[in-house]
Amino acid sequence: MAVDAQSGNTYVFRYNDMPNGHYMLDQQEYLNDITLDLQNSMQAKIVKQEERNFFGYPGRYLLLDLSGTPIHGQLCTRDNRFYLQLAFESEVGKHQDDIHAFLNSFELLPFQPASWAPYSPPGAGFSISMPGEVMIEADSVSEYQMDFPLLRDRIYSASDTNSGMVYSLYIRQHAPYFTYEDEHTFYTRVEEFVQADEGDSLIFENSFHWMGVPVKEFVYQSPAYTYLKRVRVIPWGDKLYMLWAIVSRQAVNAGPTEDFFHSLQLDRTANSGQLFVAAKVAKERMMADILQADSSRRLLLNDYLRQYDGWTAADLPELHRMLEAISPQAPSAMQSTKKQLIRALGEVYDEGSTALLWKEYERYADTSHIRHSLLVALAQQHQADQWPTLLQRLYADQPEMAWEDKNDFFAPLKFDTTGMLASLLPHLMPLMERPHFARELYEVLEHALESHQLQPAHLQPYLPALSRELSLTADSLELAPLDTNDYAYLNRFYWQCELWQHLPLNAEATAALQRGQSGYAEFLHFSAIKALLKNGVTPDSTAFSTLAEDGYFRKELFELLDTLDQIQLLPQPYQNQQAMAQAYLEHAGYEYDEIEPDTMVFVEKRTIEINGHTGIIYLYKMGYFVEAEEAGKTVSINWYPGLSGLFPSDGGLRPLQNLCWPYWEKWEEMESSQAFIALWKEKMQQDDP
Repeated sequence: MAVDAQSGNTYVFRYNDMPNGHYMLDQQEYLNDITLDLQNSMQAKIVKQEERNFFGYPGRYLLLDLSGTPIHGQLCTRDNRFYLQLAFESEVGKHQDDIHAFLNSFELLPFQPASWAPYSPPGAGFSISMPGEVMIEADSVSEYQMDFPLLRDRIYSASDTNSGMVYSLYIRQHAPYFTYEDEHTFYTRVEEFVQADEGDSLIFENSFHWMGVPVKEFVYQSPAYTYLKRVRVIPWGDKLYMLWAIVSRQAVNAGPTEDFFHSLQLDRTANSGQLFVAAKVAKERMMADILQADSSRRLLLNDYLRQYDGWTAADLPELHRMLEAISPQAPSAMQSTKKQLIRALGEVYDEGSTALLWKEYERYADTSHIRHSLLVALAQQHQADQWPTLLQRLYADQPEMAWEDKNDFFAPLKFDTTGMLASLLPHLMPLMERPHFARELYEVLEHALESHQLQPAHLQPYLPALSRELSLTADSLELAPLDTNDYAYLNRFYWQCELWQHLPLNAEATAALQRGQSGYAEFLHFSAIKALLKNGVTPDSTAFSTLAEDGYFRKELFELLDTLDQIQLLPQPYQNQQAMAQAYLEHAGYEYDEIEPDTMVFVEKRTIEINGHTGIIYLYKMGYFVEAEEAGKTVSINWYPGLSGLFPSDGGLRPLQNLCWPYWEKWEEMESSQAFIALWKEKMQQDDP
């Protein structure tokens, strides 16, 4: 990114490389997806778009409006490389000549396989020998002053498409007046610049001397945790060097960034500098080095291990060696490394790994968090013959397992499609006696019944115990006020209610659910009522009516009762679609603070046909509700001003994005709702041909 200090215009350039054949099957569809992603991520409105050729390659020109700020954009593809260029007009003055000169100043280099050819930018006085292809030198960018107290910036970068590692060198010529008298202020500005440029968060920093000069090092984490970025800032002579090494989450063979930094040779003179990158270091070398790494290096490599998802059987010997090399007596930082190695073994199954994980489990008898990681890794291998032992160890182990470990441990069972769950019930059901695991147990059972991996008959022998636990949970919730209740009890009762929707009620379970209709949180009222209704038990009329007064739960009750053909249980004023439209709008107002319910004005009810779907639109001055008949199903589609679009509850019409304000702003300009509906239908037909 660069900012022109004279015009105030901001320029952004980026490119992505894809594997061969990744997106070229339908280039227009690819550009459409990129355009939609760009619009949604920026929350901008597309004012104009047209297909163009740039430098002989197909692309698209965009003019977007971001809260009144014009943005000019170009999308272009060459081979398997995609380019994106954006230019933001400043509020001070519009310099479109400068903008279009910038957009047209790039040489679109083709995608090439990774190579090690040296690269010497014109007039730079140094060369780069790097893995991967070299990004273009954007001469037009270097002519603008960056948003930083430096002049004449040069930016060179390269990436290794095989490893996912990205290397960059920024050379910045100092302004004549620039000094290092206030080092703290200088490095603070550096940190602010890096974060402002990428939106990353700082997770580690370090200061040291290297090759006789002071160095400041920063390690950043991306907002979506898709990569880690390591930056070293080095003042040298009249230049500032910023060295970047980025470890992608998708990296497959990324070598240590340390080899990149240590291979650097800098010249103090103002006219030259040299950057050489060592040959790609094998993954096994990185894994071996971590055992002797210093704390800052281990931090980066631990995170790399945690994010890496490309383990194969070829990695197992080295993983086994490293796992055994870290003993229970090793420092806590090394134990953190060990947990990442254990996770890796959970992703690659073989008998040797299983035996080693059990061996380590016994070796760490006094270290519960490592034992829990080992159990999670064994669970993720998802071997039927291991599960009985795993569940027995889980039942017996103390202290309690961390929340994230529990989620990872039970996930293979929750989404199992092998049919093994029925045979595991004798080992799984005793976990009811361990409150710490009850919520996960009920969630696994409910998912299995919902997906038909289990049938109610499988749980018939356990119904007395399940109803007793439901009653005990209800007792616990009644013993204390809601604001002092343990959230675990609330969550457990919710999943118990979800489970009993699929099971035949006995007297004890019925009584517990009837107590659950009132006295707790409202979402528990609804869960209990839903379980009763699905078992043919009429809920308490008072609790039912109270819940129906809430717009959100009235909507949920309407859909449930409509499915069960018991709509008459709703209070009379709420037994029609128009009332439900009002309920949706009220809920939107309460939850998003966008709508005042008492200001909504019903305009008219009309039957419309859109793309072969016949539906009814209830048009309000503050929004509308649509239902369409499709294949015998009622499909509700709801829209509120201020939200992002239409939300289908059961397939049906395609959701439309960003419909709200473009139509709402035109409402006052239209003489009738007829024009409003016509505009809406036209847009829907364009977006859903």
